[in-house]
Amino acid sequence: MRYKLTIEYDGTNYCGFQKQPDQPNKSVEEILENAVFELSKQRIKIFASGRTDTGVHALGQVAHFDLDKEFEATQIASGINYYLLKKDIAVLNCEIVDENFHSRFNAKMRSYRYVIVNRRAPLTLQKNRAWHLPNKLDIESMKLAASFLIGLHDFSSFRDSKCSSNSSLRSLSQIPPRNSSKFL
Repeated sequence: MRYKLTIEYDGTNYCGFQKQPDQPNKSVEEILENAVFELSKQRIKIFASGRTDTGVHALGQVAHFDLDKEFEATQIASGINYYLLKKDIAVLNCEIVDENFHSRFNAKMRSYRYVIVNRRAPLTLQKNRAWHLPNKLDIESMKLAASFLIGLHDFSSFRDSKCSSNSSLRSLSQIPPRNSSKFL
């Protein structure tokens, strides 16, 4: 059975999504795989729609894995969440999907949210959730620069040499206006 997960996590204490050989039990991937093992007693491999870097959070990342044993989707979500209680990771939804589904290659879009808090006072409530810039920003120059990012671009210089994607072309469709909560 193939299970599709929608997960969220606070990446503050993690080395990113992907397992790192020099940082055991510090990746979201490894923590999830261990939780699935605790539930099913089967070692699995989690496949995600993308990877996040150290300290990066996710609001609705999609991942999938296969199990030999059949569970109801609600059992998977509740069971994994039980083993994640103190881990800053949660399964928001679980679905049983066709064996041809792949969380990375079936993804049609990804959304990213970058938050800048522009004030002199340090961050408290948004600490680890925003970039603190105490100096005055030139908003008009930032808007102009951002407008050049919209459209189709070749990101080959940002790819890993072992990247399995068919194309390095990516399209950026929009940048929300200042103070937008569009992606919340």
